[in-house]
Amino acid sequence: MPEPNATEDREEWLSRCMGDAEAAADYPDSDQRFAVCVSKWEERSDEMTIEQKSLGLLAVQLACPVLLRQAAHRDGSPCAPVQ
Repeated sequence: MPEPNATEDREEWLSRCMGDAEAAADYPDSDQRFAVCVSKWEERSDEMTIEQKSLGLLAVQLACPVLLRQAAHRDGSPCAPVQ
């Protein structure tokens, strides 16, 4: 059974997992295979290290000033207004 890799988004992972020969052999029912693939994706998220989560937060913090210059700040934006 494959494992999600760090560069895949959810859709890429699900496509690769659903088409994997081993996954298809282990879970011939596509609904069951889909459930297993989703579960593996969610486990991946739960197992992210603090460092990986911190890097994701840093990426948002670095992108926010650029995003704020490109568009007007709206409520609900992940970016706080630049002071």
